Amino acid sequence: MLTRALTVLYIMLCFAIGLLLVFAPWLASWTSNFFAHHYLWVDGLVRNDYLRGCVSGIGLANIGVGAYEARRFTPFAYSRNLPNSSEPPTQVPR
Repeated sequence: MLTRALTVLYIMLCFAIGLLLVFAPWLASWTSNFFAHHYLWVDGLVRNDYLRGCVSGIGLANIGVGAYEARRFTPFAYSRNLPNSSEPPTQVPR
């Protein structure tokens, strides 16, 4: 039960961090911060479009990991394998 909850939390965290990394480099707050105002090399770095694209690409990869984990996650995987007494068996035991 705890592993299912942690898996759902991990999936939501992947999506949230991925969305943050995709959109944050293109917001105005990305370039107007304390470090960009006080250090010239940081200002040049945060205004670089290649760096912004790289951070957004990492965000897309993180969203992809979340989608993969969400697709792989089956909340009732353990109860599906148990035989149900009301249904006839699909395979004859040997």
